[in-house]
Amino acid sequence: MDSYILWMRAMPRDALLPFCAPHLGYGALFLSSFDEKSLATGRMSYILGRGVVFASWMFKSDAGRRIFSNGLRPWEGGLFSIAAGGAGAPLRRAACESAGKRILVKKHFSFLNQEAVTGESMKIGWLLLHGFTGTPYEMKHLEEGLRETGHDVENPLLPGHGTSLAEFQKTSFKDWAKGAETAFLALRERVDKVFVCGFSMGGTLALDLAVRHAVDGLVCIAAPVFLYRFIPWEVPSPYLPMLSLMIQIKPLWPQKRIRPEALELAPRQAYEDFIPLRQLLSLKEGADRVRENLRRVSAPVLALHCAKDHTVPVGSSFEIIKRVSSPVRVMELLNIEDSRAGYHLLPTHKETRDAVLSLMNAFEKRVLSMQPGPDSENENKK
Repeated sequence: MDSYILWMRAMPRDALLPFCAPHLGYGALFLSSFDEKSLATGRMSYILGRGVVFASWMFKSDAGRRIFSNGLRPWEGGLFSIAAGGAGAPLRRAACESAGKRILVKKHFSFLNQEAVTGESMKIGWLLLHGFTGTPYEMKHLEEGLRETGHDVENPLLPGHGTSLAEFQKTSFKDWAKGAETAFLALRERVDKVFVCGFSMGGTLALDLAVRHAVDGLVCIAAPVFLYRFIPWEVPSPYLPMLSLMIQIKPLWPQKRIRPEALELAPRQAYEDFIPLRQLLSLKEGADRVRENLRRVSAPVLALHCAKDHTVPVGSSFEIIKRVSSPVRVMELLNIEDSRAGYHLLPTHKETRDAVLSLMNAFEKRVLSMQPGPDSENENKK
């Protein structure tokens, strides 16, 4: 049975506009006029343009069709999305369980808040995959929390990372995927069930693994399956569509160093001074290929994102949840109040890292409660 979420005032009010606005702003060109009459016309066109695109998306998308065909009015409940609910998230929400053509709205229902019934001898392993230019340090808090609860954890350093920019520039998405696969196969030899959690690019690699291997559960944290798109409009940086040209001009793009107060709030270890554009282009191409194959992902999926993320568009998580063929599809939007470290580093940010760990544990319990343990499998074979 498919499960869906209708978020009721789930997102902070200041997050609603930045989330919806990029999709709906085709009338914005009129705002460049200087006289008062043209400015008023521009504002009206701007509003109408957003409304038309939003209505089009609503009726074309699976979520929109389900909501309108069942008589639910999203403007009465606030923002909505295709997803299954979760436990421990700091958001208010309502879950919609779909049975045929009926959708039942239950307030404060938690899809994940169910105890699992598993064998005591079952060995559970977690593969943690860090992000682009990052290191396993990004997943350290999650690793420590999982080890404390008796999990076998693999937190590898992906090829080219944690060494030097010169070494990193010799690698590509294919190398990072191979490194993730090697760690996955090693972990699978030691445990009965393997869950994969990836942050940012690591989430894309996790999905790539699930396309090619049997994975028991996936957690994708701000994972890109596209770096930008024009329809609907989600372009975090105007330079992204020009990557191929910029590589010829300046293959190492300089960036500002992370401020000390930001590192204290969301610590990380990564290449800071430059972004290798050729490797960024390789990530884009890899993410595009993964998006095309999302239908082949049948493992349960938990997607985590901050609605105000300016690095990876939140629409990427919606795309994952919409396209995968998983029987369990879960999405949680986490909120970050202190913006000094941005809105992307969910596994290390002091406001979200404990919530991420809690959601991962709850997701694992939910998935295991749906699957037979090793003893049950042996009995079935007999």
